[in-house]
Amino acid sequence: MTLDATIKGASANSYATVAEAETYFDTRLHADTWDALESGSIDKEKSLQQAARILDSYVMWLGWKSDEDQAMAWPRWGICHDGREYFECVDWALRVDGIYSVDADTIPQAIKDAQCELALYLLGTDSQAAADTAGFKRISVAGAVTLEVDKIDRTMQIPGFVWHIVSHLGIKKGGASVQLLRG
Repeated sequence: MTLDATIKGASANSYATVAEAETYFDTRLHADTWDALESGSIDKEKSLQQAARILDSYVMWLGWKSDEDQAMAWPRWGICHDGREYFECVDWALRVDGIYSVDADTIPQAIKDAQCELALYLLGTDSQAAADTAGFKRISVAGAVTLEVDKIDRTMQIPGFVWHIVSHLGIKKGGASVQLLRG
């Protein structure tokens, strides 16, 4: 399947193009795994596609799809920024001074950056094979010991460094964080 990064495209399967990813990795240290792949490598396209699928599967993004027929979760409307944080909003909020709407016709650079980082991570990690021992620092067996790992508890997660890039634009599915304030 060919990489399709058409904004609002009905058959889009990526946020970033390979060319955008190449530009991103040109300025990133330790991108050797990406750089080692030949230009036009199908693995570059596959890693970007899989990274986009994972992001959309594991994150409940703020706002709503800009077009109901678009295949990807972004671009989105109904997201505002007040200079400190992002939040869902409706049209009336756009008229309040100091609150700005996120463009409903573009994909934020943070989404593309996170996709590139996750694609690089996936190229160096077989998440399906790693699921058998994920979360264990060391496993040793002596004598007649049986170790049974529940794969359901060890599903693919968005790595923390990738989540940090997009955490302001959504909530991890399967759980939410709540900020407690003392008053």
